[in-house]
Parts: sequence; C-alpha cells; structure tokens
Amino acid sequence: MCLIFIQKEKWDRVIKFSQDILTSDPKNIKSLFRLSLAKLKTNDTISARSHITKVLEAEPQNPDAHALLAEIKKKEKETDQELKASMSKMFK
Repeated sequence: MCLIFIQKEKWDRVIKFSQDILTSDPKNIKSLFRLSLAKLKTNDTISARSHITKVLEAEPQNPDAHALLAEIKKKEKETDQELKASMSKMFK
C-alpha cells in the first residue's frame, strides 16, 4: 500500500502508514526508509535524517539509504544557503 502512495507522491499517507507499522515493529527497515523519504519530501530534514540514520545503523552497507542520506544532506545545504541569503537581506 505504501508503495502506491510513494508513486502518487501522497507523502502524508506514506508518513501515516510508515508510522503505523513502526508502532508495532520499530526496527522495520522498509518503513524507516519510507518514512525518511516522505519526511524529506515534506521538507522535514531533521526527521528524515533521524530515520535514515536508524536504517544505516541496522544496515551500514545499504546503498539506497546512503543515497537518501546524500539527498538529505543536499537539501539541508540548500536550506542553509536560502536562510543565509534571507538573513543577509534583512540586515542590509
């Protein structure tokens, strides 16, 4: 079910279904990964990083998790640059 919501980019649904699964199985790697992806897509990089870190702790060689972590880092960097640009305009 979650894959359908990912394909349709229904991130709120992905978050809900993933969290429901994690309630009963907190170490479910697929749900942690999907939750991390959905959090990234909704610009919650803090939660995205937290969840993908749990995936990498369980599966350090997971290439998809490493790729998602790279996306998260890229988004964090972009957000930081946007914030710095906004702040510099405020104080000119």
